[in-house]
Amino acid sequence: MKKKYADQFSYANLESCFDKKVVKVKSKGIDKKSATNFKRDKEKELKIIERKIQAGTYKFSPYLELLRVKKRKDFPRLLSLPTIRENNCIRYLQRNSPF
Repeated sequence: MKKKYADQFSYANLESCFDKKVVKVKSKGIDKKSATNFKRDKEKELKIIERKIQAGTYKFSPYLELLRVKKRKDFPRLLSLPTIRENNCIRYLQRNSPF
């Protein structure tokens, strides 16, 4: 099952997910790379994701955490922003998860 699921993370599938969903993302993660910067190196980045997932060595990077104040007396809201690379993997998993 593990190998079969890893095989679904092909370059073509990841590219399709990026082009449909992730390219529209405006936020930047902890690496400060925007979707337009990622798009410039898309081929290299997606091949890295594919290679690491196939090898079973892919690890998510830490999220960028931002505090946003809602009201004066309320506690701030914590927002966690993934990198574009992680965002692509998460979107692909959401779309193609067997669960």
